[in-house]
Amino acid sequence: MKERKDLWKPEEDQLLEEIVLEYTSNGDSKASAFKKASTELGRTVSACQYRWKQS
Repeated sequence: MKERKDLWKPEEDQLLEEIVLEYTSNGDSKASAFKKASTELGRTVSACQYRWKQS
């Protein structure tokens, strides 16, 4: 059975959180953090933004 990509794993949530908190603590924007996270996670920027708002 093919794994659904829209489901987030705990490790992905943790990486998203780490990236956003690191970027914002260094004075960078959330937008740049979401861009970095999207590259690291293989997801869209919009998916990362939405997930961040939901947590």
